[in-house]
Amino acid sequence: MKPTRLLFALSILLLTAATVFAIDPGSPFEKLPDIILYGPDRGVPSEGLKAVPFDFDDHMIDNPNETKALEQTAAWLKAHPDVRFYVFGYADSRGDVLYNMSLSQRRADAVKNGLVKLGVAPERILMSVGWGELYPSCGGEAENCWAQNRRVRVVDVSPRWVALLGGM
Repeated sequence: MKPTRLLFALSILLLTAATVFAIDPGSPFEKLPDIILYGPDRGVPSEGLKAVPFDFDDHMIDNPNETKALEQTAAWLKAHPDVRFYVFGYADSRGDVLYNMSLSQRRADAVKNGLVKLGVAPERILMSVGWGELYPSCGGEAENCWAQNRRVRVVDVSPRWVALLGGM
């Protein structure tokens, strides 16, 4: 990713965070529990939690690979009802930074909604975030790398993992 794109994306994230955390005293949001997020890898991916792949410029779960990964993840989550988790969406490095942020958020929301439709309790989902082209799993500039970066990950942040990782 180009340094200017990274700087721009980080600026947007900081502005968004500043807006989210600027809560008026006395508002119903003042009493929200603290959520500490140290980045997308703070939680622990489990073997049962499959990354949901996406086609280029797409956020719909409408092909067999996407559906299979979503169903496997939902089955694992239903078999482990104590697991609380994050849903992180990503995009490849092609396209505008803002567009990729939006696309990755739509992907994360599609997976979140799909999991709920498959019977996963929505209160177990701590947050659903689109990271755009940040945190690529492959840094190359070819289709095989871009395909790896078009994904949604479900990350386990259950108390058992938090304790293993040193607490929050």
